[in-house]
Amino acid sequence: MNKFLILIILFLSFSLQQCKIVSVLGGESEEGKSGITGYMDLCLKADTIRTVTISKAEAIISFQGERYEAKLTLYHQLDSFIYISAVSSGYEVFRGTIDKDSIKFIDRVNKIVYRSPMMKRFGYQHPVSFNNLENLTSIFGACQLLSEAQDYSDDYILFDTSEEFNNKKIYIDRRNFKLEKFEFLNTRSNEYIFGEKTETGSFLFSSNFILNDFEVKASGGEIVYNRNISINMEVNRRKYSFTELQ
Repeated sequence: MNKFLILIILFLSFSLQQCKIVSVLGGESEEGKSGITGYMDLCLKADTIRTVTISKAEAIISFQGERYEAKLTLYHQLDSFIYISAVSSGYEVFRGTIDKDSIKFIDRVNKIVYRSPMMKRFGYQHPVSFNNLENLTSIFGACQLLSEAQDYSDDYILFDTSEEFNNKKIYIDRRNFKLEKFEFLNTRSNEYIFGEKTETGSFLFSSNFILNDFEVKASGGEIVYNRNISINMEVNRRKYSFTELQ
């Protein structure tokens, strides 16, 4: 089981949910504005964002007939790193960080630290990158993609950042600007991550390069902007083993 890829999908699973905003950045776009114009208006309020913190999110992870419940915390320091922690029954199961260069994952249960570069050394790259993940951390996440925005339909704004061998598309609601679905696909390796909001408001994820029959649903949580959190990724080296993945 590739724990780095699980870390990424767990990150996606709750960062895309509709969290309660505790710290407001000046309100929403003006009444009646929608589509690209409305989202541009909203993005004007994002200039002061330096960090995004999501806490108290509840996740249900289903895999091969097993079901796990956890509370998740995410901390995103823009253009720097993303941190995530999962706690189950009062015990931290894992914590990890993702940045532009590397991923570090601490498995508290098995006392293992996994480390890997974000980019593959050989073969085709994964269909998702650190920058892609940054676009999904909050309602303001796609602001940096405004040059790629299209009024796709009566329902969605489309952000298409596709490149050679990688199709990358994000769809947000053109009225409330919340994420509706995303598609990341490498056309050479056929590796993909798809996500789409269901009728019940949760997100359904599928991927063929993470795990088969793997589903994550998340709800709730609170989002705060510009709160600084101290992150500690050190462990007692005498009690943990270390695994390097390429």
